Amino acid sequence: MNVNRYRRAYRAMVAKLGISDDARRDLNEALTGHRSSKEFTETNWRVVVSELQRLTGRRGVRVGQPHLRGERPRRRDLPYPLDAAASPEQAAYMRDLARQIAWRHPDGSAAGLRELICQRAFVKGEEALRDQWRRGCGTLEGLPREVASRAIRILHRMVACQERADAAV
Repeated sequence: MNVNRYRRAYRAMVAKLGISDDARRDLNEALTGHRSSKEFTETNWRVVVSELQRLTGRRGVRVGQPHLRGERPRRRDLPYPLDAAASPEQAAYMRDLARQIAWRHPDGSAAGLRELICQRAFVKGEEALRDQWRRGCGTLEGLPREVASRAIRILHRMVACQERADAAV
């Protein structure tokens, strides 16, 4: 059982949240029944790290299912669609991120999101694919999975920029 990645994430989030040693031990005991992290099993690490991620504001984290590099949350439903279209989770996540952005598009947020995807998520060489998506359904579920992944990264950056701007005001 290799818990090093949980331990690193745990220490980083404790430092980020500024939790004192006593408060950290109280949190450990409340979540796992153990005051010291030396006694943690892998399941205990998963529970504590997922709770700390939730406390830091990370979205989509479920109890016992932390989001760490090299590890993805367990999927309870079918695998990705075979047609290489965006998964329902990707589409829902893009909608959630888009709701956090103050759009300035004259036709509203849905049109703004669609234009953003057309202009920035499709890369050079994908013009025909972009035009096909635009002429076809034009829905987030109809995006190719790789384009949806790029769009999510772009939306993440936009949300972070907006949060910094809001904090500065």
